[in-house]
Amino acid sequence: MAKHNRTIAQDLLMELIMSKDNDHSRNSYILNIAIDVAKGAHKIESVDDSANEKNDDEISVMDELERYVFSMRTIDRSVSSKLALIYSYLDRIEPNLLDKGEIKNYIFFCKRSYPVWDVLEQESKNNILIAEYFFSSLQKQEKKDFILVVLELSRAIENELNVKVFNKYIDELVKREKKIDDFLAKDKLDIGLVAYTKDLVIQVEKSAFFKVRPTMTLEQMSLVLSYLNDSKIVKRSRLLQDFNYYLNKHSLDKCLLSHSFIDELTKLSHKYCVGSSFPITIKFAEAKGVIDSFPKKFDFIMKCYGSA
Repeated sequence: MAKHNRTIAQDLLMELIMSKDNDHSRNSYILNIAIDVAKGAHKIESVDDSANEKNDDEISVMDELERYVFSMRTIDRSVSSKLALIYSYLDRIEPNLLDKGEIKNYIFFCKRSYPVWDVLEQESKNNILIAEYFFSSLQKQEKKDFILVVLELSRAIENELNVKVFNKYIDELVKREKKIDDFLAKDKLDIGLVAYTKDLVIQVEKSAFFKVRPTMTLEQMSLVLSYLNDSKIVKRSRLLQDFNYYLNKHSLDKCLLSHSFIDELTKLSHKYCVGSSFPITIKFAEAKGVIDSFPKKFDFIMKCYGSA
């Protein structure tokens, strides 16, 4: 379009130069048209350049992310360390991504796609927005690896369970039990229990003694929920008995302790977040299946919590 306008302007100027007509008003008229057309071509070129710069910027961000994920595949570290490093990297770049005008276009889309959007935590919303942005942007890449899409969605689920379930329980427990050491004694001293309750014990102590916001991984939470379905383990653990009572009191037990829900969490965590070959490469079709299924997962969690 810009090139076409520039050609027209050049033709008009050439006509003016070659013309032997001394009609000044006509010549002035043609000159003004040529100038206007040339300005239009310049504006179009400016818009094109701006769009190209934005596109190049978007591609460079995705290239950088792709290189970082690839580096995680080649370093000799534990899976949990790799996941923590990727999450830390995402935490660092996410504020800049969320400031992009383009990513804000996904807010209306997410509101329509996620029926429970308005009751999700802001951090979870940010994770979903970035996942949707990555899903679109990665399709423009030569090498299409969608692992970051699934990781961002996993973080959103992780955050919702932390904030709405585990953190609320731990807050209530810490306020209720003034001697938290005594309360946790059996779970800390019984060697047979430590493997089942260690992660939850650590989060309770972080909150009670250091006033640190409890944060459990998706794997840790799915394991704790699965242990609550084992009566032999629960019978020995004061902490798990108390947590089980809390879920029952708030009518959360039937939903969150259902085998289908725990199986979904476990599958999500083991396949994408803690597998031995982490981070795995995810193709478009698989990523699309995951991203299409997530609104129902959030809907299920909110319905569980809404029944309390």
